[in-house]
Amino acid sequence: ELTEREQRYQIDPHVDDLPFEYRTVDGVPHPFIPLGDGIYERGSTPLFSIKRHSRFQAFPEHCHDGIEFNYLYAGRCRQVVNGRPIELRRGQTLMLSADTVHTIEPLGEDDILFNLNINPELLIGGVLNRLHCDSMVTRILVDSLESTLRHDAYLLVPSEGNERLRGYMNNLLAEWDNPSP
Repeated sequence: ELTEREQRYQIDPHVDDLPFEYRTVDGVPHPFIPLGDGIYERGSTPLFSIKRHSRFQAFPEHCHDGIEFNYLYAGRCRQVVNGRPIELRRGQTLMLSADTVHTIEPLGEDDILFNLNINPELLIGGVLNRLHCDSMVTRILVDSLESTLRHDAYLLVPSEGNERLRGYMNNLLAEWDNPSP
């Protein structure tokens, strides 16, 4: 079903109703979207959140304070990351480090994109110790924790044929939508 926002975006994809704040990334101010509603909150900041990206919306250049995973559940999605166009296909994942500036072009009726946002604080409690030291994923996660580094890292994961990941995502999304005891 179309949400109220999606109905507005169908009429005008440039409706300006985004909760932007501004932050400086590498000396340049950029629109910034703080982590939204989530679970595992510490104080008032969620440590993890999931959101289905609204269709039909022209999402302007922005960044986030956490690590973002974009998982394309269905269809396709075009984004621009660091000035480079990227097209996600069904089942692919795009991982963006904190403060990586990107845009998302309007999704069509059959495109379903989920944004998973991780507060870097969640990683401090030992999660990073369990990851392989030489992996690109670990490097992006560690770089997101270090405020003095340039934050423009991203990784497009060609996971479209990975049924295990699709199963994990289906279970995660089902649990997020309807938590079990």
